[in-house]
Amino acid sequence: MSLPPPAPDSIALELGVRVEVLVNNAGYGIYAPFSESGRDREIEQPHLLAEAPVDPMTRFLPGMVERRRGAVINMSSAAGFQPLPYNAGHSAAKGYLLLLSEAVHAEVEEHGVTVTAVCPDPLPSEFQQASDAGYFADRLPKMTFVSAERAARGARRARRG
Repeated sequence: MSLPPPAPDSIALELGVRVEVLVNNAGYGIYAPFSESGRDREIEQPHLLAEAPVDPMTRFLPGMVERRRGAVINMSSAAGFQPLPYNAGHSAAKGYLLLLSEAVHAEVEEHGVTVTAVCPDPLPSEFQQASDAGYFADRLPKMTFVSAERAARGARRARRG
């Protein structure tokens, strides 16, 4: 699989823009048996959830380390802590992002840079509709959902240590 063409972040580098805070937040889920969901969909999902955040991290983290300040916030998920049948690729990719974040944080913390994986419970958002997961969300107790604002506050708090 080849990487997509250079994104706007490469233009930022060319312009000399310094990224102080990088937030990787994109995703979707597949809510179907792995054996029935299809090769293309199952390959696209970890590409977006796991591989795509690596690209801007490799572009901007060296500058943050050099300047001895900066933060990377990776939106993982509570799904990354567990295997989820009928959502296997999503939970695996979010687990990858969680472990990557923790390992890289340990490497760069002494240089004044933080890498945080935010792992919220389900958020009421367009995600369920875009991922055709309404039936999944409908089965979860409403108390498990957190607001986007609460997740953002938690990310800011975690970033400050």
